[in-house]
Amino acid sequence: MIKKLKEGKEIEIDGKKISYKDVGYIKKGIKITYITDTIFFDKCIDFAKE
Repeated sequence: MIKKLKEGKEIEIDGKKISYKDVGYIKKGIKITYITDTIFFDKCIDFAKE
């Protein structure tokens, strides 16, 4: 069902038509990177930004 909604198609539940606009929205968020290592490695900062 979710795949159909993401593709822009409607689904029907209990006779009611539902579109993606009815149940979701796109919101740009922040990116969080959690890196665990034993020593500091400055290349990880560049990797996390990508």
